Amino acid sequence: MKKQLTLPKKDRKILYLYTGDHPVHRKMAESIGADILPLTWKIPKDYDIYISEGDYVKLSILKLFGKIKQYQKIIVLFSDPRLFYLNFRNKLDFKSQRIKKISLSKVLISKFLIDKLNGAICLSKFEHNLLNKISPKLKSMTHYPFVESELYKKLIKIKPALDKNRVLFIGNGPDWYYKGLDLFLKITSKNPLLEFTIIGGQWDKFLEKNILPPNLKFVGRKNPEQIKKYLERSDLYLHLGRGEAFGVTIAEAMTAGIPCIISDQTGAKEFVERVSPELVVDKNLSKINETLNNYLSLDVNKKLDISKKFKRITRKLEEGETIKEYKIKFNKFIKNL
Repeated sequence: MKKQLTLPKKDRKILYLYTGDHPVHRKMAESIGADILPLTWKIPKDYDIYISEGDYVKLSILKLFGKIKQYQKIIVLFSDPRLFYLNFRNKLDFKSQRIKKISLSKVLISKFLIDKLNGAICLSKFEHNLLNKISPKLKSMTHYPFVESELYKKLIKIKPALDKNRVLFIGNGPDWYYKGLDLFLKITSKNPLLEFTIIGGQWDKFLEKNILPPNLKFVGRKNPEQIKKYLERSDLYLHLGRGEAFGVTIAEAMTAGIPCIISDQTGAKEFVERVSPELVVDKNLSKINETLNNYLSLDVNKKLDISKKFKRITRKLEEGETIKEYKIKFNKFIKNL
């Protein structure tokens, strides 16, 4: 007799299959008692639920060919720009370093494979809306990522320097289109008297392609303690991404009390809007530049007020409370699959 998902919760076997192995996503998996392995074409057969980090292709195809049985459930944690790319049909071609149109046939095949899933976990309402446009009938739940507890304790104590005209971005490559680095570079060039810093690695192709203005520094990967020092000396966090499911680095900047200007194609906008809707911008460079300079022209007391508001809204993004809520929501979710 085949196993069904009516098994007692303690007997339910869950396998989390990672692609990027983001530490926050891994902790979410650990909290629900999942075993953890890298995603490949060869996966163990004796699990009730398979959860993939981002990639929907492998699990859907394995199910189509009977390698995953119909009574076994597959769920994707949508945590990257895939859904955004399918909706807008643009993405970066890494070989040519140019933006290419995604063919309609690829979109239709992707939709077919996503429809074969049993469920989805979205890291923001923004990501959930993107999924609904592709697969409106797929059952899904929305749950925000978090700032890890030990880091949260350090960041919440930061008193940022709000009068230094220093702008920060944190993110890894190589997808500069997804992270909006082309826009960040243009804003840097428009503001030669401001100091811009980018923390993160794998930007070699972007650096080869572009001439950097003298007021922009790429400082590479940094450990949490080093990042904390950059946050302490920054006025503003600027994230102009395209399809960022949430943006944990934005949550970390908010926790540190760094005011954030982010794009309207970024999941964390739900939190930024609670502080000030004006800090969420579209891709109009003039508007982005105006918003940045309007913020920087504020007196220190006004900036401090905004900083405190950002700190307050991140209480819901601290690991402990977020994980408790996730465990409850996840168990309710899979009962309804």
